Amino acid sequence: MKKVSLVDGPNQHYKVKVDGQIYGDLIFNEDKHVWVLTTEQDGKKQSKSYYEDLVLSVSQITGDLNAADKKD
Repeated sequence: MKKVSLVDGPNQHYKVKVDGQIYGDLIFNEDKHVWVLTTEQDGKKQSKSYYEDLVLSVSQITGDLNAADKKD
């Protein structure tokens, strides 16, 4: 089970840590009322939108990461 945590930043901008390592940026998009997670892997940026509720978003991110682990 991965441990996802947030590091506070300015203006609803968080760094997402997974198991203690920086994983990406979580920024609130006020126009769309969603949290957008942006990650960079192998030089490619990816972004995914999550719920407006931050707690739900974090649990969804955790679920996504754990599901990705199970695919290996």
